[in-house]
Amino acid sequence: MQAATVGAAGMLLGRRSYDILTRAWSSADDSDPAVAAMNEMPKYVVSSSSDGLTWSNSQVLGGELSPAVTGLKERTEGDLVVFGSGTLVKGLAAHDLVDEYRLLLFPVVLGDGKRMFDEHAHLARFTLTDSVVAATGVAVLTYTRETRA
Repeated sequence: MQAATVGAAGMLLGRRSYDILTRAWSSADDSDPAVAAMNEMPKYVVSSSSDGLTWSNSQVLGGELSPAVTGLKERTEGDLVVFGSGTLVKGLAAHDLVDEYRLLLFPVVLGDGKRMFDEHAHLARFTLTDSVVAATGVAVLTYTRETRA
């Protein structure tokens, strides 16, 4: 998570993921560079309500998803990262707003779950550009969007 967080220009989160991450990270020890980066960077929450946005530098990104995120990308210099937020990621993919996926593959089988990709055509526009296996056995797979026409 550190590589994706340190140096990112901001986080884009769905409301449920925001609430979960706020509980886990907002009061965590800032001596870890990834934690410090998460606490300092702007957090844009796709939600209809700003109630309960207590994590520093958090704001609602309201309105229709595609124009709101397109505008945010245009006025942000650097990467916007998304952690969790499965419904948000599917919405971003449906509007062709994803430039790169960094998938963490944990060596654990948990049974049934939600599908990340409902169709294979979307992922076909991406190429595996990096893969790293951490000492814990977690594989980090980076898929980068092919050049837009």
